[in-house]
Amino acid sequence: MESVQPTKPKWEIGDVALILLALAGFTLLNSLWSDSLQKILKSGFGPVTGQLAYFAMTTSLQGIMIAGLVIYIVRRNGQSFRELGLVIPSLGKVLVYGLVGGLLLLGLGLVSSSLIEFLTPRPPEPQPIAKAIAQAGTWSQLLLPLFVAAAIAPISEELFLRGFTYPVLREHFGLRVGMLFSAVFFAALHFDLLRFIPLAMAGWGLTWLYQKTGSLITPMLAHGVWNTLMTLVVFKGS
Repeated sequence: MESVQPTKPKWEIGDVALILLALAGFTLLNSLWSDSLQKILKSGFGPVTGQLAYFAMTTSLQGIMIAGLVIYIVRRNGQSFRELGLVIPSLGKVLVYGLVGGLLLLGLGLVSSSLIEFLTPRPPEPQPIAKAIAQAGTWSQLLLPLFVAAAIAPISEELFLRGFTYPVLREHFGLRVGMLFSAVFFAALHFDLLRFIPLAMAGWGLTWLYQKTGSLITPMLAHGVWNTLMTLVVFKGS
């Protein structure tokens, strides 16, 4: 594979486990304050907007926590944003690969969703973001889940999965196995068995975009385009 090699990371698999532990802790705390916070938001903004505000707030806090921990660990090891892939070696290449990659991921998502609905006797449980989108009854209500899908999720997930975790896997297991493990890890973190294979394929594609261009901005852009278009598809179909 012709690619731009990112810088060797100084952080280790233990640092990845630390962030996963923090993520589990956040999930536990969220379950404890969930009912009270939703009640407050619903009383202030109404049932639908309050629920969407809760989703956007908790997802954004989770994304900020992940990004903050990634940056802290990288800086603690004496490295910079460059080691996370936050560089643009070629703007044209990043834009082309990012936009085309996002469209291809959208196609993969639509085809896999159709196949899953055709092959399963009952419609599969939608993912949390899809539930939030389906709750939005107006374009103004859609802004909150759209912000999460188009910005928070792509930035935080790509920082952690491609910028932080993948380089460690590549160093320990080599390029091909590292890409495979990164794809499987991406799918596993979505906790969606029925969509595991298409999610793993998408994860591999996002990792390939990073490896190919040497810039984390590329999979961030592709991920954002994919999520944005899927959000609009789900909204129009709900």
